Amino acid sequence: MLAQSFGKAHTVRTKLNPTDVVTEADLAAEKLIMCAIRRRFPAHGIVAEASGNHNDGRDYVWYVDPLDGTYNFSRTFEIS
Repeated sequence: MLAQSFGKAHTVRTKLNPTDVVTEADLAAEKLIMCAIRRRFPAHGIVAEASGNHNDGRDYVWYVDPLDGTYNFSRTFEIS
């Protein structure tokens, strides 16, 4: 899903500073991953890089960052 989004126009919003960005591709990939985790492990919590903490004090917690390098992704910079 992320590979199909690469090189296309993105809606970008910043978080803490201008290079700390979130795209709609981040949120879509994160949602896909979170849905898969919740389906298989409904009692587990999730801390997601783009959308935040969905932990609620659970005993088991997943940390999700589906797209490391969003700034480069949003500007269509390939990293080799």
